[in-house]
Amino acid sequence: MPRTFSRPSLNIRPSDVYDDTLPLANAELSPATLEDDLNFIRTALRDLKGSQNWFDAAQNAFNLRAIYDKRFTFWVQKSDIVHIGANSNFVLLTGAAKPVATIASSSSTLGAIVAKLPGVVGAHSLIVLSDNGNLCEVRLSGTNESIYVPTGEQIYALLQVGSNSTDGNVFGDTSSDDQAQLSFVYFDALTNSITACDPLDVASKSIEYAFRKRTDFYSLPENAFDPSITFTESSAKRYLQFSRPGELNPGTFLLNGYAMTSYTSGARVCSGCTMTGATIMLSNSVSDDSGIEILRNGISVATLDISHGNTALTSSLCVQLQPGDFISVRTKTSNMSNLKDPQVTIEL
Repeated sequence: MPRTFSRPSLNIRPSDVYDDTLPLANAELSPATLEDDLNFIRTALRDLKGSQNWFDAAQNAFNLRAIYDKRFTFWVQKSDIVHIGANSNFVLLTGAAKPVATIASSSSTLGAIVAKLPGVVGAHSLIVLSDNGNLCEVRLSGTNESIYVPTGEQIYALLQVGSNSTDGNVFGDTSSDDQAQLSFVYFDALTNSITACDPLDVASKSIEYAFRKRTDFYSLPENAFDPSITFTESSAKRYLQFSRPGELNPGTFLLNGYAMTSYTSGARVCSGCTMTGATIMLSNSVSDDSGIEILRNGISVATLDISHGNTALTSSLCVQLQPGDFISVRTKTSNMSNLKDPQVTIEL
């Protein structure tokens, strides 16, 4: 029987001539040679890479593996209630209050973004990551209101773990190296820094919080790109608190927190808003229309009188406030009676 010898390099057409612009629609139905099949594959590769030619290197080495490993951060809300202790401006997280994630203090680790303390948890700390990644949103439980310090700045929390915690571990409970805490803070625009809250601003409150989590593209949840965290916002207003113990003579300024208000200082408004109402409560009763005066940057903008008794309120104010305005409160200079232990709440 005769034998036929074949040299593939000569008998099979070389692949140095190609076409990577074939129409891929219904390609499986088109009569094709092996060369056509290869060209269909070349065309598909070019389309997948978005490059000009099928053989071009991936731009910036951004290939399918890079997409898989791409890191993202997003907000995760904890709906479990966290109870803050009396006289405390931090809280240890245990049980259901812990983040449902693993610890991620390193920028290369996936999980709940935390900052490591120099020691163990159990005391307030201002340790914060350079990108503020461990800064958490805080809301009052039940009403979902933001919380503010007496000068009007919003309160946040720093999510922190002890120095012996291990990245990749789940958060621990009492006395664990992997236990976490929230340290409550606010941003002081005057010093341009994150500042510790006074314990009186948060003590004994019940809150919910939202933390930031780092994940890769493969594990990205469906709601990761929602425009904001998922707290159900209420229509509740912001409030500024003023008070001062003792019997106050006419023209006496009240305290905002621990600071005395005056013509040139008081509760600083951080964003544009409208003063809509005010209430006053006394320890004594008056019957001569004595009351208080509300000032914006040292200029009187509203008054509230008590015609009889020890309380009064108004919801008909409409005073526009700009960022940086100072709100102060004093007893009216025309008061016929001293006001005892006045407590004033202004609604924004």
